[in-house]
Amino acid sequence: MNIQEQIKDYIASQPEPKRADIEALHKRILQVLPNCKLWFLDGKDAGIRDKTYLAQTYGKKLGKASVTGYCIKFKALKDINIDILEAAIRDGVDQTT
Repeated sequence: MNIQEQIKDYIASQPEPKRADIEALHKRILQVLPNCKLWFLDGKDAGIRDKTYLAQTYGKKLGKASVTGYCIKFKALKDINIDILEAAIRDGVDQTT
């Protein structure tokens, strides 16, 4: 199974409304970063060197989200500022490529 199939299967396996949010977020990321490399793993222990950067830079602006050194968690897209999330994603990509 290739990466795109893994992603598609994962999204399809999620219950609503989570599935719709994940699908919308996936489409938004592909619009913002059309040539990005897709992968299917958690990214733990990789990427941003300063583990306080995400929380300090985006934590208070995101909305109802938990921000760690490498992860942004939220329950629903409606709970966060999607433009700030997009900025954090772009920033993370810039720092890890």
